[in-house]
Amino acid sequence: MDATRVLLVLSLLVISLDLSILPVHCLNLTQLVVPKYADRGSSVNLTCKFDLDGRKLYSVKWYKDEFEFFTYMPDQKPQRKDHRVPGVTLNWNHSGMNTVVLKDLTFNASGNYSCEVSSEAPAYLTDVRKSRMTVIAFPKKDPELEGMKPSYEEGDYINVNCTAAPSHPPPEVDWYINGVVAGPWLVQKSLPVYSAENDAFTRSIMLTLLAQKPNFSGPNSALEIKCVSVVQGLEPREKTAYLQLAGALNNQKLAQERHGSSAGHTGSTAIVWLVALALLT
Repeated sequence: MDATRVLLVLSLLVISLDLSILPVHCLNLTQLVVPKYADRGSSVNLTCKFDLDGRKLYSVKWYKDEFEFFTYMPDQKPQRKDHRVPGVTLNWNHSGMNTVVLKDLTFNASGNYSCEVSSEAPAYLTDVRKSRMTVIAFPKKDPELEGMKPSYEEGDYINVNCTAAPSHPPPEVDWYINGVVAGPWLVQKSLPVYSAENDAFTRSIMLTLLAQKPNFSGPNSALEIKCVSVVQGLEPREKTAYLQLAGALNNQKLAQERHGSSAGHTGSTAIVWLVALALLT
């Protein structure tokens, strides 16, 4: 190998070493916050945070299902632009570089939301992330129970109906007896009932149970029944009731009366002793 070729190889090696120790600049989208579930009619914040690694920001763009609905470009006049996309209602006053706010959510707002961040020339680096949001109708209250009596005689049938609050999608409803899910032979579930007024579904479930003394084993000899309503993606809502056997209830009243009578007798005896002591002195 001649000297010229040796020098060329050495020069290339030096250049490659110089390049290898140069700092590497990149753009990194560090956080995308999109709620997994959102309540119909509410507002949500979509957040996009990024690290430009010293570069200058060119643009931040938001998309729903690949359709651009908001653009932020710091060097443009105006800096912010919105674009009409079905299902998206933007809160303009609270939307900017890192956050967009959607208001008056409808079911059509469900979809995939993307944030795309780009740096300025000459590199024009870009990073993008995507997350899905589903809009549902949250139930506004706990289930309601109907048909309960103040007490039951042993051998009576307990018939209690539970109705879940309206929601979309329809709720799943179950009964629990003393903390254990009720067997299917004890419950009768109805199909979801649609209400056009609020565009939501409700559902009822009837519990039918024979009043037997061994079941009344809770605190104060009570039978605990609990109705639990679950809508996909949300925390369960529940309503609990405590039922009494007539005999057990009478025994409790008798015990309370005896306790009150005993306390009164003890108090009277103490007063007599005090009077006697006073006379002796």
